[in-house]
Amino acid sequence: LEVGAGTGGTTSLLLPLIRDRFGPDGFRYVYTDVSPAYFVDARVAFAAYSSELRFAKMDLEVDPRFQGFATAQFDLVVGANVLHATPNIRQTLQYLARALRPHGHLVAYEITHLSPFNEVTFALTPGMWNFVPPDAVEASVANWHRCDGADGCTLPPHLWATQAMDAGFGHAESTEPFGPDGELFVLVAATSDDDEQLYGPMFGAGSVGSAAARQHGAAVVVGGRQGM
Repeated sequence: LEVGAGTGGTTSLLLPLIRDRFGPDGFRYVYTDVSPAYFVDARVAFAAYSSELRFAKMDLEVDPRFQGFATAQFDLVVGANVLHATPNIRQTLQYLARALRPHGHLVAYEITHLSPFNEVTFALTPGMWNFVPPDAVEASVANWHRCDGADGCTLPPHLWATQAMDAGFGHAESTEPFGPDGELFVLVAATSDDDEQLYGPMFGAGSVGSAAARQHGAAVVVGGRQGM
């Protein structure tokens, strides 16, 4: 499941890799966005994957169960620069955790703060500020976006990992910030706490979970028990 697929930039990178691993018709990829208008061009751009690709509208502010998605339906959920634009990160993560099967994984590519480029590009779009003020429901900084005018409505990486654990994931880690302005990071969360994750230098300050497991050393990417 890809959430907030938009114009398909992330999709264009993932589909060839997944097909190479599982073969034609060896997987199903559900391309979702809150706006079905993106699907018109995406169907043309990814016509070569028509047998594996499905399109569906998904609003991350609404429980997927009320949008035609089943509980424990997916092995993998991916999203690039989309989760931070939802009103309540923890609630969004709860929805995605429910959509994943046991030993399923969430991989989210996100921002730590609004860079000048992001501000110029997105600051005037309503969705970038689609947050719920903390005093409207709960005043805990850990449960809500920061929106202090400097960093915008974002969370630092270690709080994303904490939020994922609070949302029901069994294990969560986030990378150290990277990119030209240190504005990017990756969150990996597993529904089960006995799955191996990414350990090593890449996952330092943002790690949440077993400290003993991280002492194994080099970073290794592995999946669930069914071989992905």
